Amino acid sequence: MKAIRVNKVEDLEIVNLEEIKIEEEYDVKIKVKAVGICGSDIGIYNGTNPMAEYPRIIGHEMTGVVEEVGNKVNCLKVGDHVAVDPVINCGECKNCKKGRVNICENLKVRGVHVDGGFQEKIVVKESQAYKLDPSMPWNKSVLVEPFSIGFQANRRANVSEGDVVFVMGAGSIGQTVGRVAQYLGAKVFTSDMDPKKLERAEKYGMIAIDASKEDPAEVIREHNDGRLADVVVDAICTPKTFEQAVKLAASAGTVVNLGFSTTPSEICSVDITSKELDIVGSRLSNRRFPEVIDAYNSGKLPFDDLVSHEMKLEEVEKAIKMIMDKNTYTEKVILILD
Repeated sequence: MKAIRVNKVEDLEIVNLEEIKIEEEYDVKIKVKAVGICGSDIGIYNGTNPMAEYPRIIGHEMTGVVEEVGNKVNCLKVGDHVAVDPVINCGECKNCKKGRVNICENLKVRGVHVDGGFQEKIVVKESQAYKLDPSMPWNKSVLVEPFSIGFQANRRANVSEGDVVFVMGAGSIGQTVGRVAQYLGAKVFTSDMDPKKLERAEKYGMIAIDASKEDPAEVIREHNDGRLADVVVDAICTPKTFEQAVKLAASAGTVVNLGFSTTPSEICSVDITSKELDIVGSRLSNRRFPEVIDAYNSGKLPFDDLVSHEMKLEEVEKAIKMIMDKNTYTEKVILILD
C-alpha cells in the first residue's frame, strides 16, 4: 500500500506499507480516490505548522469508496462513496459534551496528529465517514472538507440573510467562506491582490476588492450605505490582516480568525470595546459535513473553479513545490488515486 510520509521538515517520501486492516466493530475501510493538498500540509512539509508531529502521513481532505465495514456498521455499506471528516474527538471531555467536538480537549486530526489520507487505503470510524451521491465527481467530493471549513466560519459568526460579509483573501478557503455566506443569504465582499482570484470572485457575485489598489473600507462603505461589514473573516491570517479585520468590522460586528500565527498582532482595545465586537476563532469544522453535502446537492452551492490541478499520487513532491512557487498560479491541487 503506497503512502506519502513526511519524515521531517522538507523530507517527504513515498513509502510502501502493509495494507491497513479493520480492527474494531464500528470501523470502515476506505479505498481513497482523491485527496486535496491543504496549506496545513504545506506547513508540515516546510516546518511552519505548529501542530505538526513527525513522521506523519499527511492529508486531511479525503474521499473514497467503502471497501469493508465492521460488523456493527449500520449506515454504510461496501461500494458507498464517502467524504471523511478528519476530526477525531474523545466524546468525554467538557467541550465534546457541549457539542464543540472540533476543539475536543483530546483532539486529534488526521494528517496532523495521526496518519491521514495520503495513502491508498484508510480505516476510520463509521461516524467520521459521510455518504455521498455516487454521481458526485471525485474532484468535487474532495472539496467537502474545505467547504466544511467555510460553513464553520460562517456558523461561528451566525451569518444569516441580509448580513454583509467581508472575506479577506480570495484563495480556496476564502472562496469556500464567501460562497457559503452567499448560500446563507449574505452580501459578500472579498479582497485579494491576484486578478485571477478577484475575477473568479466577481463571476460568483462577490464584490471584489483589489487590495493592492483599493481601500477595503471605502469600497465596503460605498456599497453598504456608509457602513462597514457585519462580519469580517480573516482568511489570509497574518498579524497585520488580523489588525485590519478589527478595523473593518462594523459596530456590533463579528471578526472570525482562521489563522495559527504565533506572532502577536497589535490591536487597540478601544477598537474592540467601542464597537462591542465579537472576536472568534474558527478551527476545522464541527460536524458540518451534512450541511455541505445538502448544500451541494441542492445545486445552490457551487464547487466549480476551485480545483486548478489534478495530479497523481507519485507527483506529490512536484505538486507541493508548485504550490509553494509564488510564480505559479494554483488554487486547490488534488491527487487522484487509481
